[in-house]
Amino acid sequence: TLIKEKFKFLSYAPITFLSAKTGEGVEGLWPLINRLHQTMAKKVKTSDLNELLEELVLTHNLPIFKGKPVKFYYGTQTRTSPPQFAFFTNEPKGVHFSFERFLVNQIREAFGFGGSPIQILFRKK
Repeated sequence: TLIKEKFKFLSYAPITFLSAKTGEGVEGLWPLINRLHQTMAKKVKTSDLNELLEELVLTHNLPIFKGKPVKFYYGTQTRTSPPQFAFFTNEPKGVHFSFERFLVNQIREAFGFGGSPIQILFRKK
């Protein structure tokens, strides 16, 4: 749709149609807001996040920085509303935005963060 095309950077966000004039669709707005609020407040156990990270490290190509693969040591959730995750690595500057986007999408899918923005930080261990 045109909306999804114009707002590619919000691909995770739900789209709902309503009319302020007629009230059509308004009844579904509050349940949607409540669901999104619950999603943004969700907490992920560090052990579960690290299981996902371990699986991704084993099954996908890691970023290369200065001729060497970037090593991921562990990750943890540092905040909610919006969810924020920190991943500790040997070279934070070596993580390409495409791998970050991949990681965000995997977290969103694995832990049910649909509709919520996710922030990722890479820190040096």
